[in-house]
This record gives sequence, structure tokens and C-alpha cells, in this order.
Amino acid sequence: MIDTVNLSILRPMHRRAEMLALGFSPTCGHAEQLCRHRATWKLNFPLSLKAPQITWSEAPDRLHWLSASVSLPKMLFGSNVSTLQCDRDIMNSLLALSQFVSDCSKARFDALSANVSRVDFCHNWQLTQNDVFEYLQAVSRASLPRMTRCLIDNGTVQFSNKSQAVVLYDKFQEVISRLSKGSVTTEEVTASIGVLRFENRFLKRKACQRLAEKLLLPDRQAKHLLTSSVALAVM
Repeated sequence: MIDTVNLSILRPMHRRAEMLALGFSPTCGHAEQLCRHRATWKLNFPLSLKAPQITWSEAPDRLHWLSASVSLPKMLFGSNVSTLQCDRDIMNSLLALSQFVSDCSKARFDALSANVSRVDFCHNWQLTQNDVFEYLQAVSRASLPRMTRCLIDNGTVQFSNKSQAVVLYDKFQEVISRLSKGSVTTEEVTASIGVLRFENRFLKRKACQRLAEKLLLPDRQAKHLLTSSVALAVM
């Protein structure tokens, strides 16, 4: 239904000393007195924790945006091999994200009212490994209007432009590629066997805005854009 999202909400940054105390670090690496970049701070966790990537950045208009990028199934289940099944799953994952980011940033992060600047809608087909290979071979010869086709190894077929991507891939191959990083469990490996994953990714703010307008939604806030009915319409 929904996998990776990027959500942003207006929140003023703390003072530098407090940002450092919370574990944030500036991304440019310049000394404060010499840096002329707009402030951007990141709070990164070890990959094995499967935690959101949290960023606090200053926009050109000097407003501050607190953002979180995460796989919602990982937020809820600890893995994105399985997908969210209903609106209750979506709501629970967003509430968990709200609590996590609020605790880490010491600022209120309401994921439901945050703006969506990326969303990956997805679906799993449970097949055999041989069927997954055959489907990907067939799709690798297809084309989509105004999109460039890209073949990645033997496990992924991607059609993309600057703001959107349609991707089909072998979930088993994707999972075992992360084994060496220590971020995969044996349960995830077993569950991914024979899974053909289809994703329709809206990668930019404008793509999410266009989607909201196309579906006659009030805006691109998560409470409107991240629903099972939108996922069904997109997929």
C-alpha cells in the first residue's frame, strides 16, 4: 500500500548548543563563523535500528522545516517486506512516527498534518522465484510514455523521470543485498522469497502536489494523501 514517505512540518530550530546536545550535526561541515550555507542539520541512526532519517533545514525564506524520511512498514512492523494493509495500519505508523520524531527533536512533530514531499505506493505479488524472474524479463522490454527505462542487474526494472518512478523488483534480491550490512533478519529473507514488488514513487514535492490536485484533495498533508483510497486510485 505505502512504503517510503518524506514528511515535513514547520518548526523553529533550537539553538546550536541544544541541536548538538540532541545529536544533530550540520551537514556542510564548515565552522559556524565561516559558513554561509543555510542551516541544515541531520540526526542519523545506525542502519540496523531502522529509524527515520530526521532533518531540520532552513528554507530560502528563512523558515525552518523539520522533516522525517522513513518506510512506514518498518516504522510499524520493523520490516518493509510486508506492506500496510489498511487505514488503521497507516494511522498507527504515522502516530508512531509522530512520537518518535517528537521525542528525538524535542519539538512537536504531527505526522498527520505534515506535508508529503515523497510517497511510494506499493503492492506485493507472491509468486515463485522463477515467476519473479520471468515477469521482470517481460517488463524489461516494455516502455512507459515520458519515462526512461533502466535495468538494474537482473532484479529491478525502473521507469522514471525527474519527479516520478515506476519500479518493479525482486524483493528477495533486494533483501539479501543488505545482508552484509547486518540490517536484515532471517525472517525477512524467508518472507521475501518469491515476492515481486511494484512501486509507484512520487519523488518530489511538486509531484505530490499534482497528485493531490488530480484527486481533488484539499492539500498534500499526510492525513489526506496517505490513505488506502488514494493508494488504490494510484495503483
